[in-house]
Amino acid sequence: MIRPLWESGCGVFALFAAIGLVLFGLLYLVNAGPTKRAFGEVVYIGTVASGDGDTPILRVMLENGNELQVAGHRSAFRGCRIGDQVEVISRGLRTTLGAAGCSAFRHAMPVSSERTACERVVESVVQAGRYTRNIINGCGHASDEDAPNYFVVRLNTHCREEICGSVLLGWFAVNKQSGRVFNWDVGEGQVAGEVASIEQQ
Repeated sequence: MIRPLWESGCGVFALFAAIGLVLFGLLYLVNAGPTKRAFGEVVYIGTVASGDGDTPILRVMLENGNELQVAGHRSAFRGCRIGDQVEVISRGLRTTLGAAGCSAFRHAMPVSSERTACERVVESVVQAGRYTRNIINGCGHASDEDAPNYFVVRLNTHCREEICGSVLLGWFAVNKQSGRVFNWDVGEGQVAGEVASIEQQ
C-alpha cells in the first residue's frame, strides 16, 4: 500500500516539474537574447482582440524601413500620436516602447501640402475617437488671410442618397510648421483648441 502511494507521489512531482520546465522555457524564449534598441515613427494606433479584450497596439516604422508592432497597457501609450518619434526596445520575443514613451521624442512635423494636411486631420480625429475612418470622405480646403501659418481643412462625410444635406463633419486647422491639428472656428476665423487624443481628453 505504501509503495503505490510513493510512486503516485513521484508521478505528481514529475508532472509539476515538467510543467515548471515548460513555463521556464517559455519565459526564457520571451526574454532571451541581447537587448536591441531602435528609433522609428508611429504610423498606426489601434487595438487587437485578445483573450482579455482589446489590447492597445502601436505600429512603428523603423529607420531601416521595417515595421514593428508594439502591444502594451493603455497607460504605456498615453499621449502617443501618429508621427511621434519613439524608441523601441526588443529582447527575445518581447517588444516595448522605451521608458520615455512618445512625448519625449516628439518633434515638429512640418506640413507642406493640402493633401498632407488632410491626412493629418483624418489621423487626428480618428485617433481622438471623434469619427471612424469609414465615414470620412476626404477634405475640402479654404484659404484664410488671417491664418497664413495654417492649412484650413473642411472634413467631409459620404453622400449616400440622391439628395443630401450637408456632408460637413467639421473644420480644422493644421499648423504648417509643427503639423499639429486644431479645431477651426469658422465664425471667428481662428484656431479653437488642439484636437486631443483619447488619452488626453
